Amino acid sequence: MRRRWLRALWIAPIAMMAMAGIFLLVCLLLMSLWNSLLPDLFGWKPITFWQAAGLLILSRILFVGFRGRSGWRGHWRHRMQERWERMTPEEREKFRAGMRARCGTGFRTAYRHRWMRERWEEMTPEERESFLAEVGARGGPGAAETPPPPAGVPT
Repeated sequence: MRRRWLRALWIAPIAMMAMAGIFLLVCLLLMSLWNSLLPDLFGWKPITFWQAAGLLILSRILFVGFRGRSGWRGHWRHRMQERWERMTPEEREKFRAGMRARCGTGFRTAYRHRWMRERWEEMTPEERESFLAEVGARGGPGAAETPPPPAGVPT
């Protein structure tokens, strides 16, 4: 038992020195990147080591917070996974539909889907068959589901 305690006392200073060394290297990296890029690009002043250290600490506080990485996010993810497992397939589909309505599928994807649906509804059955044959001949798995956009549509 006593040896374990002594080993912990020996490892703690080495771990603290390693963390300080990593912090020093990250600060130097941040300072050199800032000083080599931003003055030339935007005309900003070069920064010192201590300003880089302060910037690093400030960004840690703003983007990660005081609690660290795994605290709240891990708990939220675990709760959401439990909730998902308790849902019935109908509830899952309802949830997916609600998320799609809130978040959408992206402009280009939604535009293509709307364009395809409108075009498909206007086609006769013969036109639909020739369209599927043409798109399938162009190739690849899933080609029938994603025809090319009309002229003027961003890809």
